[in-house]
Amino acid sequence: MKHSILIAEDEPLLRQLIGLELEENGFEVLQASDGAQALAILEKSQPDLILLDLLMPRVDGYDVLRALRKQQRTIPVLVLSNLDSPSDQKLCKDLGAKGFFVKSNFESGDLMKMLQQYLPVGMQ
Repeated sequence: MKHSILIAEDEPLLRQLIGLELEENGFEVLQASDGAQALAILEKSQPDLILLDLLMPRVDGYDVLRALRKQQRTIPVLVLSNLDSPSDQKLCKDLGAKGFFVKSNFESGDLMKMLQQYLPVGMQ
């Protein structure tokens, strides 16, 4: 059975690039262009992991994390953001995010290494 990953990212090119890399590595990919769309998808689906941007229109990543916490959802969330202050990282961790990664520091291959930390060995 394939693992599914929800990508909540408002930048279309980045969302598509991440989605393509995940699909090429055997993952089922769900995509949301903002937090409201991500929450709508989560009403119908239970992905194995969420890649979450913080700065998105309509509903931001912080509010998605708050909604997941309120609903007591235990889906691992990895924040991918260009915000890199310690206070942003602490707030995300306090709201239940498992990891925080700065997009501008990301290199090819980092995504799969990161996912191996949060999904079972062999992943898909």
